[in-house]
Amino acid sequence: MFETEMIILAMNVSHKQSKSLFIISNSLFFILSQSKRCLLHVISGGVWIKTVQESTKNAS
Repeated sequence: MFETEMIILAMNVSHKQSKSLFIISNSLFFILSQSKRCLLHVISGGVWIKTVQESTKNAS
């Protein structure tokens, strides 16, 4: 199973910028969600986007 983890750290950002990052993250999450499964986790002081790429489950 291939797992791609994208970590975007947002330290020392104002609430306005935080909302902007959250909106952008939602857009990315929506776009990625259409192509494949994605997990979006919002962490205080940062946004963590984890994309899970499905592969052949029967592969040894």
